[in-house]
Amino acid sequence: MAILVPKFVKDRMTHGETTMQEAQDDVGILFCDIVDFDKVITSEGTKIVEILDEIFRNFDHLCLKHGIQKIEVFLNNLL
Repeated sequence: MAILVPKFVKDRMTHGETTMQEAQDDVGILFCDIVDFDKVITSEGTKIVEILDEIFRNFDHLCLKHGIQKIEVFLNNLL
């Protein structure tokens, strides 16, 4: 669960605070979709895990490089 909350929330929870309100600077939302993912799975087979791992590691690297808090939410079969 700790990965799903911003650092300032984790810090306050560690010190026993139960209610929190704090203004945040700019917020951005990135939606990422892999085009023709079903075809990629079919063509890459067992390599798909390696491919997805590389994509996520690149996102993680970019977040660390730019000091961005990343929160992951997966919604399957939304539509």
